[in-house]
Amino acid sequence: MQKVWFALYFPLLKLLSLLPMRVLYILSDILYFFLFKIFKYRKKVVLDNLNNSFPEKNQTEINEICRKYYSHLSDIIVESLKTFSISKKEILERVYFPNDFIEKDFGSLRSVFFLLGHSGNWEWPGLASSLRFDAKTHIVYHSLSNEPFDILMQETRSKFGALLSNMNQVGRNMILFKKDITLTCLVADQSPNPNGAYWTDFLNQKTAFFRGPAKLSQKFSYPLYYFSCSKPSRGKYDFEPKLIVKNPLEVTEDEILELYIRCLEKDIQENPHLWLWSHKRWKHKYQ
Repeated sequence: MQKVWFALYFPLLKLLSLLPMRVLYILSDILYFFLFKIFKYRKKVVLDNLNNSFPEKNQTEINEICRKYYSHLSDIIVESLKTFSISKKEILERVYFPNDFIEKDFGSLRSVFFLLGHSGNWEWPGLASSLRFDAKTHIVYHSLSNEPFDILMQETRSKFGALLSNMNQVGRNMILFKKDITLTCLVADQSPNPNGAYWTDFLNQKTAFFRGPAKLSQKFSYPLYYFSCSKPSRGKYDFEPKLIVKNPLEVTEDEILELYIRCLEKDIQENPHLWLWSHKRWKHKYQ
């Protein structure tokens, strides 16, 4: 059934991706109306997450963040669609990295880790970094349950030369890539299995995080950065690298995770509508 669905709808999705962004953003506005006003897609999840994360805000403020979130979510959907056919020129125009970072940090010819969150647009920086940096971009991803679509996403993410690793393969592949200078990107704020997870206070709630990023950074002793994302205008994203720890072996796993989590939390507090609130992030409770 998945293959039949894919065969029927993929040509249409690919055709839509060829539309210019100005047209796709008109579709985004229409999508926003249906998601937010008509279907109220996961609206209870979004409002519960926002109310629990920002108890100091009144309901008017919460509702405004909620409205902006659905507008941004609609943009992310059409931007993900555009990824199928986006050109090198356009991705570089829409994703910004500071020049001083490129000159300063890759001058030492060292591989690095980058941790991101589901904030802003988390698909485009991998594409842009494949073109912007001399280091090879290595993207760590979670497989999708829809196998044909998962294959398509792998092809899309690697279209400009990025190396890909499933979460289950990342350690082994990093050994294979060790002779190369790599920039390994990992979105690290998903909800993990609570058993063995790292628990901490995050957005006023006990929250579980994967330990994997800290373990990997210590195993390979690569400098660890956080990509802070802002959205200066529609369809444009600025990514500011922030050094978390230069030598991971000088600190503990828990300290590495705390440094990442506080960077992510600060970003969310400053631009709350850019984070993925419709995800059931707190489905597991601390025990």
